[in-house]
Amino acid sequence: MNQNEEIRVLYVQPGKYPEEIKIPNTLETFQKYVCGSIESVRLDGDAYIICNDEGKLLPLPPNRLYGPTDFFAGPFLICGDGGEDLISLTDSQITKYEKKYHSPLIFMELYPKPITLKCTPELYAKCMGEEHQHDAQEMSAMRDKSICMENRENGLCSY
Repeated sequence: MNQNEEIRVLYVQPGKYPEEIKIPNTLETFQKYVCGSIESVRLDGDAYIICNDEGKLLPLPPNRLYGPTDFFAGPFLICGDGGEDLISLTDSQITKYEKKYHSPLIFMELYPKPITLKCTPELYAKCMGEEHQHDAQEMSAMRDKSICMENRENGLCSY
């Protein structure tokens, strides 16, 4: 990883629309955004999803589908493929992956095959019940960049 630069990525959280952000290109930054150890998953030959490799075991909340029978748990980042390095997404990649992962999903059933409903962030918060509404409110408060970055720097996570 080229640690001297920031890269432009999509940040995809459960119950939220994807967000275009710039982050330092470091292992520690990736770990903080996905709340733990990272795993990379190849996308369409031009990008990677960086997710928590233990997301389902922790368990982090289900996020988006990965194929017809699997899903990502917890927040993830989408980065460009620069060969040996992760790089910024291009404008066309931002458009492509924002469209692909745009709608938050409500997971009705996880196993043996996920059954999901597309929704808005507001509907997600409403449908996930009081416990998850509190989490959604907490996560909304975390959107303030200073609080969000302070908690990430301290190793805290919104999940």
